[in-house]
Amino acid sequence: MVVLSLIEHAILPGISCTKINLCKEHKEWIKDWLDTLDTEIGNDIISSSNCVAGFLAECLVNGSPKTDWLGLMKDQLEEDGVPLSYSEEFGKRLYKFNHWKQVTVHAIYGRWWIETNLGNPNPQWAKIIDGLIQPNGWIYNPEVSPTNIRTRMQSELFMSFSMGCEILSDAKMIRDESKFVSPIISKPLTNYVSSEYFRCRALKTLGMKNQMVVGVEKILPKCKTAPGFADFSVADKIDDYMGVAKRSSRDLAIFSPVSTVQALRLAEDCGIDTSTIGHWLEETKSHLEKNPLEIPSLRMRDLDAAFGEGRTIYEIIAAAHLMEL
Repeated sequence: MVVLSLIEHAILPGISCTKINLCKEHKEWIKDWLDTLDTEIGNDIISSSNCVAGFLAECLVNGSPKTDWLGLMKDQLEEDGVPLSYSEEFGKRLYKFNHWKQVTVHAIYGRWWIETNLGNPNPQWAKIIDGLIQPNGWIYNPEVSPTNIRTRMQSELFMSFSMGCEILSDAKMIRDESKFVSPIISKPLTNYVSSEYFRCRALKTLGMKNQMVVGVEKILPKCKTAPGFADFSVADKIDDYMGVAKRSSRDLAIFSPVSTVQALRLAEDCGIDTSTIGHWLEETKSHLEKNPLEIPSLRMRDLDAAFGEGRTIYEIIAAAHLMEL
């Protein structure tokens, strides 16, 4: 199996090369992660997200994927011809979560992304995405989450829409772009890098970047945190449901290589001057060259416990990419 080039994944813009010059720390970390993943695969513990990350990781380390990721997805992450987010064994590992059999836009996109990189995307995925377009214009599966638009996470909402747009556009199934974009241009500017990045990405896919909301140049500096970007501005963050800052007042702005990659792409697409973008990038590169594995976990101000890992495979890949720019 040989892959000469990769289309970039929506979550990791710009990372389209098959092999980069990984520093020793990143290369060892990725190899250890792949070894652990191989053990889990042997136990049928598989997720769509990890298949995508594994595909990318093997390309970065070896120049091409060595594992039959598509075969694994067909065997463990598909039911009745529809992609699933988790295998059954992975679902059993999720804490008190019996609703593991999920058909999400993210899972469909992961399957489509791998197949596209292998040169043969199934047109069925675009048809499934077309069926997930809601009456309000957004793209998601209400059977996975019935949460209404008002309380749904904005980054997830915009990400699903953007991923859906890529699949539909590739299949030439979007007929009226001006009506199609109405949901995302009707939403006011958020204070989240990810939300605005996915909004802009969707508009670019549809050839309507000129419809991007104004004000990105104001929110990016607010999301800037040493040595790169956090996903949100702490000063402006409010609880999406309650509409107040009280429930989010203890949040901290945490440096994220993934958020930094998305912020830099967003800045470029929204016309922020190249000298500013260059300064932001150099600050991040300088930090990572000295501390390649210093990627913090999410925390609240008065709690010692971390909310998940900082050194996830996606963050490591993003960090390695930033060091190469």
